[in-house]
Amino acid sequence: MSIVLLGKGSFVAQHILASNKDILPYNKRFYNDTDIHSFVRELKAMNAHVVISCVGQTGNPNIDSCETDKEKTFFTNTMVPIALGNACAKFGIHFIQLSSGCCFYQQSPNDNGYGGDIGWRETDFANPQSSYSRSKYASDLVLEKLDTSCILRLRMPVSTLNHPRNLLSKLIGYKQVLETLNSVTFMDDLTKTVQWVIDNKKTGIYHIASPKPLTHSVLLDEYKKYVPDHQYTKITPDELNLLTKAPRSNCILNVDKIQNEGFTFENTNVAVERYVREFAINKGLI
Repeated sequence: MSIVLLGKGSFVAQHILASNKDILPYNKRFYNDTDIHSFVRELKAMNAHVVISCVGQTGNPNIDSCETDKEKTFFTNTMVPIALGNACAKFGIHFIQLSSGCCFYQQSPNDNGYGGDIGWRETDFANPQSSYSRSKYASDLVLEKLDTSCILRLRMPVSTLNHPRNLLSKLIGYKQVLETLNSVTFMDDLTKTVQWVIDNKKTGIYHIASPKPLTHSVLLDEYKKYVPDHQYTKITPDELNLLTKAPRSNCILNVDKIQNEGFTFENTNVAVERYVREFAINKGLI
């Protein structure tokens, strides 16, 4: 089976490529319509069975920059995925789009019957606030209607690597940290999901997040086991919004759908301990 990955330089793509040596990275980038058309012309000749797209504009250093570069944001996050998904549908190629659960804001409309939030489901209409989240959700709305497309929504990826896109790397660089429950995605869960989707020819939307939501302090308190003098203060979502240009998504993703179809996530508590320890090792702290 020929599997082609787009956006090989991205943080997420690095993990996917490392997990499957048979995946072929496509080396060109998509800057304009000409680049898209060029790839579409090449696609059939590649004899690809699966195309994984990690193409995305997340902003530098964060999504606030997407507010000042909206044209690039919407081209990269909306126009490119739709064009790629349409091309794959035309040629009968399985298309996997890495998307974002940040299209949801605050508490979901779903509860457990006792007032507890059980998270946003794949079938829920989103309420995106930032340009970044709007651009990602816009492509989801189109791609989910294509029979050959699968959309994987992740949130705040956690890795063992010291990388600017890793939630752990971000958190230890902040003096003030948000204190509210959020879904996070451990990267081994994500890479296993991608393989599961390929093996089972899955289509539609799946939320990919650890079943147990976390506060950021859970990760930082685990980190303090290795760096005891690390200091931070906790702030509320309202306080955080005063510090950013774009409202930040704080939400819980419901992962019942993928679990009911047979996928098993790593235990959340085990993952927290393992990832932080390996992260500390990679930083040379142990």
